[in-house]
Amino acid sequence: MKSSINHVAVQASSYSQTSSPKKSRQFWRSIHRYIGLFAGVLFVLVGLSGSVLAFWQSIDEWLNAPLMVIQQPSPQNTDYRSLDELFKVANNIIPQGGVPEIIRLPRHSGTAVTISYSKTNTDKKMDFYDVFINPYTATVNGQRLRYSGNSELLQPFTYLMRSFHYTFVLRTR
Repeated sequence: MKSSINHVAVQASSYSQTSSPKKSRQFWRSIHRYIGLFAGVLFVLVGLSGSVLAFWQSIDEWLNAPLMVIQQPSPQNTDYRSLDELFKVANNIIPQGGVPEIIRLPRHSGTAVTISYSKTNTDKKMDFYDVFINPYTATVNGQRLRYSGNSELLQPFTYLMRSFHYTFVLRTR
């Protein structure tokens, strides 16, 4: 009787010695798999948003063509209007309390001048707008909300991707 108990004890100890490393390996493989999948998804998201940022101006022009793309000027009219004239046109569009901040000249002859301005909204937060002006005729193509102080999700796609990529949707405030 005593020998059979010892025999069972030996079998149990040998079983636990062989199964414990196997279970430990399975546990660590499982942990490694899920950490790898999670990190892989993060790397894919950062890579895709970075790819959008590499071509953000072209993508923005494509998505907002009615605002940003202008007709090619005639060969006789290839001179830009003066900055003073462009700012006067923009000031007619900018609402009272709006402050012009940035002017972006066209990347090529088929795009508009962008004048950005800020304005405090009703919640005492800053909103940023873009006014698009044809640099050859000094006519306004339109305007858009570039950033809302109330909601970061109201940005144009390329600016949303920039915010996502640089902050990875982490609130730093």
